[in-house]
Amino acid sequence: MRRETANARLLKELKNSGQSVSEFSQEHGIPTTRLYGLTRRERERQRKPEGNFVRVIPPTQKVQIVVGENIRLEVPVEQLREVITALGIAL
Repeated sequence: MRRETANARLLKELKNSGQSVSEFSQEHGIPTTRLYGLTRRERERQRKPEGNFVRVIPPTQKVQIVVGENIRLEVPVEQLREVITALGIAL
């Protein structure tokens, strides 16, 4: 936890300095690779949601059934067989 706090302070100091990574690196005696790594990890951390799991709900595919001229039914694919059976259509 202490290292994370020190890294956060370092990144904040870099940002507030108005200097390039190279200038900041030379002035503070910190390798540029470390600063670039810290900034990359910070960007990745901000993009990730909290927690370990992300719930993904796939879009439901629907099929349109036309019955006569004026009746149109939109049916989720996973319920298609049940609807066809209920309509009395033989498969």
